[in-house]
Amino acid sequence: MFFTQQDVKAAAISIILIEMMSARKIQGFVLLILLLLLGFTVQVSPGSAQVTPTLAVDPSRITVPLGNQVRFELEVSDGQDVNAFDMMINYDLDRLTLLDWEHGDYLSNITCTHIIRQPGILELKCNQVSQPEVDGDGILLVLTFETTGIGFPDVTITEAAFIDSQGDLTYPVRQHALVEVTLDPTFTPTATITFTPTVTFTPTAGFSPTPSNTATPTSIVSSTPSPTAGTIILPTATLEETEPPYPEEATVMETEAAYPIGEMTAAVVTPMPDDTSPPDQTSVPTDETGDQEISPTEPGVPSPAQALVRGLWKTVLWGTLILGALILLGIGMVYILRRKQKSEEDLLL
Repeated sequence: MFFTQQDVKAAAISIILIEMMSARKIQGFVLLILLLLLGFTVQVSPGSAQVTPTLAVDPSRITVPLGNQVRFELEVSDGQDVNAFDMMINYDLDRLTLLDWEHGDYLSNITCTHIIRQPGILELKCNQVSQPEVDGDGILLVLTFETTGIGFPDVTITEAAFIDSQGDLTYPVRQHALVEVTLDPTFTPTATITFTPTVTFTPTAGFSPTPSNTATPTSIVSSTPSPTAGTIILPTATLEETEPPYPEEATVMETEAAYPIGEMTAAVVTPMPDDTSPPDQTSVPTDETGDQEISPTEPGVPSPAQALVRGLWKTVLWGTLILGALILLGIGMVYILRRKQKSEEDLLL
């Protein structure tokens, strides 16, 4: 049985078409896998590289005497498109009492649609009205507590979510606060001043028509201020002399009001401080122990820096996988083209 040249050409064309269909199937399969990888990378990479906002209670740790007030600020860091918020705050009701709360300067023209204020809990759901979305850092809320029990109460952000104008939610990293309530007294400075004025004078009277009187007043003031006194009161002593009733008699009268007219003398003695502490130095307890920056983070939640590094690593990994897939695809295409060319040459021969 002999085949004509037309039969050979038809068979060659059929084989080429079959090879092309097989190659197209392989190419389509590879392209499908590549598109899936690219789509997954687009979804993962931006989210992992994006900085997550943070909602922290400041100060994170503070020491306060019993019966005093303490003020906390809820600070937002790296916020993006924030138009509303929904949060729940819990605190130790046996040791803390919430006196007041107010909005910060992060958002403006705020209205709250949901408020629950009970001992140990505060729930708020608030949003801006006719205001643009807010980015960046700022103070969201201000809380004022009073310490009512000794111990280590905490102020915890149990739930928190930021909402943009489209209704999309963003969950920030939450950082809480710890309060140490102690028995240190609240110092109230009091001033106690003790003084003993002593007035010594020697009048001299003559029996002449013109009386001659000499008054030498001496005022000695001793002041013993207490260590907490910040003000010293300085007394003055005066004497007053009256005219004698008769020219031949001169009488000097001592009163408690003043010296003779035109001869007023005030002796002021300022106590000199000894080697001990000055009287104007007062021990005043401060809250400087709360300036230590401790940023507790919720267990299992990575910090923004760790999330950024993890996102970069994921991006590099997916980039490597995509590059490898492209290289394999190119090798496969070259192999298929060479095989196709070889088949055509064999058929022509």
